[in-house]
Amino acid sequence: MTDNNQQERFAAIHITGADRIAFLQGQLSNDLRQLQPDQPLLAGWSNPQGRLICTLWVVDWQDATWLLLPNELQ
Repeated sequence: MTDNNQQERFAAIHITGADRIAFLQGQLSNDLRQLQPDQPLLAGWSNPQGRLICTLWVVDWQDATWLLLPNELQ
């Protein structure tokens, strides 16, 4: 059986504020200083013990940072 409803698989979290990159730098595995508007970054989010919770895409768009992650982790 194929799930054709791709929209509901992912959630988008919208993050704004002047310190958003500094905050996310401490939360995610990739170097967010390299984030460019035309290049999404793949990053990992881990718990305090270092276990991977999920991988997600980080996107810089319209003066905000967006995290695209599995819907069940929103």
